Amino acid sequence: MKRLLAIVMMLAFSCSEKEEMPNSKLWGEWEAAYFAEDLGFESVNRYIFLPDGTYFYEWGYRLLGETDMTGYHNVWTGSYLTAGDQLTLQTLRVFTPPSHVTRPPFVPKDQMEEKPVSPAETNRFQFQISANRATLTVRSPQMGMEGAIFLRVD
Repeated sequence: MKRLLAIVMMLAFSCSEKEEMPNSKLWGEWEAAYFAEDLGFESVNRYIFLPDGTYFYEWGYRLLGETDMTGYHNVWTGSYLTAGDQLTLQTLRVFTPPSHVTRPPFVPKDQMEEKPVSPAETNRFQFQISANRATLTVRSPQMGMEGAIFLRVD
């Protein structure tokens, strides 16, 4: 029975070389960053989309010109799915700084605390990837987001 199940699973999830996996356009690491003058750090929003359908969203801060994060304000993990130009994110885990942390509003990742997410939160967006796969534009009119632009960094 296990052998039959394994064969069925392989057939169900395999694809020919010509087919593109539905989520493969997004695979990789994308960043949108700006300098937060009041904090003296660069504020970075980063999405990491993995081939297995999981994603990580990180809102962190780093010194201007650096690549390593100094600390994080939010980290979300979950699953994602694309259909045409639609992106669905299901958030399963959320991490934030401890409640006593206010200024600066971030801590190292290992000091973050998990917050309950029940039920899993689902958000839907429209997305567009440039022809050269250098930029990702994410829109969500219902959330007041008209076009956040993320640069590919991996």
